[in-house]
Amino acid sequence: MNILLYLQYTLGILVAFGLVIFIHEFGHFIVAKKSGIKVEQFSFGFGKEIFGFQWGETRYTVNWIPLGGFVRMAGEVPEDYQGPVMEGASRDQNQDRSRDFMTQPWYKRISVALAGPVMNYALAILLFFAIFMVWGQPIHVNKTEVGDVMVGMPAEKAGIKPGDKILKVAGQSVEDFLTVSRLISERANQKVELVVDRQSKEMKFEVTPAWNEEAKRGLIGISPAQPVLLSKKVTVTEAFSDSLKQCWFISAATLQHLADKIRAGEKPDVAGPIGIGQFIVKAVKSGMKDYLTLIALISVALGLFNLFPIPLLDGGHVVYYLIEGIRGKPVSSRVMARANAVGLALLLSLFALATFNDVTRKVDTTEPSKQDGQKK
Repeated sequence: MNILLYLQYTLGILVAFGLVIFIHEFGHFIVAKKSGIKVEQFSFGFGKEIFGFQWGETRYTVNWIPLGGFVRMAGEVPEDYQGPVMEGASRDQNQDRSRDFMTQPWYKRISVALAGPVMNYALAILLFFAIFMVWGQPIHVNKTEVGDVMVGMPAEKAGIKPGDKILKVAGQSVEDFLTVSRLISERANQKVELVVDRQSKEMKFEVTPAWNEEAKRGLIGISPAQPVLLSKKVTVTEAFSDSLKQCWFISAATLQHLADKIRAGEKPDVAGPIGIGQFIVKAVKSGMKDYLTLIALISVALGLFNLFPIPLLDGGHVVYYLIEGIRGKPVSSRVMARANAVGLALLLSLFALATFNDVTRKVDTTEPSKQDGQKK
């Protein structure tokens, strides 16, 4: 591989990972500072310090591994805090602990915990906004067009043909193939009326989705046509509104995917650092628009993931502090330690699953624009 290309791909991975994690930690940092909490260190990167400086009470450093950053606040863990209900704590009686993290009101700690995911969403909104302003809003003009029809499947038997544009499924208007798929999949072994546009002529077909044991849903044997994208120029207001909608759609689609996999008893198709790195290389090859889009997607994913109520994640900390607000006293360090152990086990299991998916997934890095349609 050309050394310049290798450096380009490496830089692309470092910038993508580093930016989304750094902005996450910056959220914790800035809200902690504004809340009056003592921040002892704010670092860009991990590992050994390359250089740094002291500014006020905080040391700012740049470290050797440029994959994000971290914030260290005074009294950040329960063991550092001696409150009236904390167990086995000890401290110097002459040391001022009033600005320690754990001495702050529970709602302040929640704001610090939520600041990281919020900043990830803010970054994604900013990137989508820039993309829409520079390249326009991508619009699918064939979002419900049938691409392939499988021989012998219900759609082919009913008379559906490639090029048909599906207008309604079971009386419900549809605007994208995901909605078509959902409405069909939940009606296995039931007659469903499809209204299609065939060469500007409206036609109706009755089709009965066949239950597919492997997919655990009804299928009629169609796939979407290759997307045809047009770029629509948008105003500043439209770009901002579309950016918010994009983040909402990505989050909702991710949660829906996880819920569907859990209900079906299947492992979710999650990607780890290796897989994400492969996708980043593919995006770097595609150009700046695809690269910025992928960074926005990663930022949304990181923000959403950290909101999950799993111990050790930001969402898990929010749960601790909400319980404290309801009970009027913090969760004991013993309970928190046990919950964190469970959370660590879950996260390690997820990391193992993601790594397994990474090494078994084939990612085409040579033709980034070519994607196969999923059969419905």
